[in-house]
Amino acid sequence: MSVPEPNSPEARRAAQKVRNVFYFIAMANIVLIAIVMWPKSKESPPATDKETTETPPASEVVGASENREAMQEMEAVNERILAAYRERDAERFAQEFSPQAVPPVNEDYFRKVVIGLYHEEFGDITGKKLTGETSADPNYGMLVYEITCSKRTRAKISTNFRRENGALKVVQWRMEKM
Repeated sequence: MSVPEPNSPEARRAAQKVRNVFYFIAMANIVLIAIVMWPKSKESPPATDKETTETPPASEVVGASENREAMQEMEAVNERILAAYRERDAERFAQEFSPQAVPPVNEDYFRKVVIGLYHEEFGDITGKKLTGETSADPNYGMLVYEITCSKRTRAKISTNFRRENGALKVVQWRMEKM
């Protein structure tokens, strides 16, 4: 077998075949990467009447029976926070928080974060469902709800609690995209 000359037609055809194989492998890799990395749709179906109705109390959730009182107390505090959020009432909102909450929850925080960030991005809460991330600890509990909102279909609200002088106070409340 003889080696073709560098610029001969046979050498050019061989080089073209090598390039074609290289391009085919490169395109196959790009397609494979595109399939793996393609973003999944995060939109959920439109809210049904079942989702927009009041959810069952957290005390009825499996695993919450031993801490029923703690769950009921956390839900009551959380409902007052949600009512203040809906009504844009900074004073009622701040009353439910611990004085040691960082950052301190005051009217400025409410205006900038709760109204300026959360309400602007998510809008009104149209439905909620308790998740398995909830912790029914009577002194350091946490409620986590998957929510549907008027501006973004799905989000999550997390409320962390701490018992201070016998009263359950919120130390952190946040809304985030799902």
